[in-house]
Amino acid sequence: MSRVDFGITNGIAVLTLVNPPVNSLGGELRRALLESLERAEADGGVEAVVLMGSGKGFSGGADIREFGTPKALAQPNLPTLHSHGRRTP
Repeated sequence: MSRVDFGITNGIAVLTLVNPPVNSLGGELRRALLESLERAEADGGVEAVVLMGSGKGFSGGADIREFGTPKALAQPNLPTLHSHGRRTP
């Protein structure tokens, strides 16, 4: 099961990707990441977000099991996640 662990320390939201063994960015993890980003954005005390991976590395990238399937293009996709929550000072 994929998930994103969420914590806040001193105004910094720490989002940890948990999808062993390589934290691949499949649809389930992308949805969990979007929910965590929205949670951080809604919290007025959060000033920054740190994204990290559990285990030995950050992320192995796309989930190859989804290649060639509708899941590979399902929302939220990586461009959506990348642009989500951008704020201007």
